[in-house]
Amino acid sequence: MLSNIVLGALIRGFYVSGSGNSRVVCASDISPAELRWAFHQGLNTRGRYEPWAVVLDRTAMWQAGMRPVLYVEDEMENQFRQSTGEIRGPEWAALVVRTSLGQTGRSDWTHEREWRYCFQGDSTNPSLDIRTAVKAVVTGTRGWKPNRTSVFDPEVNLTYSPNYSFERWFWNGSRLVKDGTVTVATPSQDEEDEEERRRQDEDDRLLREHLGLE
Repeated sequence: MLSNIVLGALIRGFYVSGSGNSRVVCASDISPAELRWAFHQGLNTRGRYEPWAVVLDRTAMWQAGMRPVLYVEDEMENQFRQSTGEIRGPEWAALVVRTSLGQTGRSDWTHEREWRYCFQGDSTNPSLDIRTAVKAVVTGTRGWKPNRTSVFDPEVNLTYSPNYSFERWFWNGSRLVKDGTVTVATPSQDEEDEEERRRQDEDDRLLREHLGLE
């Protein structure tokens, strides 16, 4: 998934709980200390997060149109959805997240401090360009590089990539360690040929495995 994001410099919109007919891109506005805690312990009862992330610049994402979600009480949800939809457009009703703190069976997502970009319901393959917003990636593998052979998004053009660079941070199990930089650039013809050979080898291996030849 991380290779898909950085090679295309795009984050796809998806339907999430409460977003209705609008697909959204979601992000969390958390501090480096909270990110470390998320990887080590977790931010709620669901347990720790896997150490993979894209770090985005807040100002760039605001300028791109992302906004913090509105956490509201159950009884105010419909009113806020209607008002938000009237002000920003019907798709932006997905900016409202029902929250019920201090109640039995509560719904509490406030720890995420979520931001969303909301797409119109009739958008086809909606995506948000993050090329100018990517500041870093966090990985669970030292020296990680985006792998073109692992890309599964047909919308990502493997013969062209936006030329940009960003920091790489490695989670060693207890802390984040700076691990150099990553540069995403259009591949040379030799690199394209090598990627195609690797992809073909992998397809052949999977076919042999399916046929019981391995």
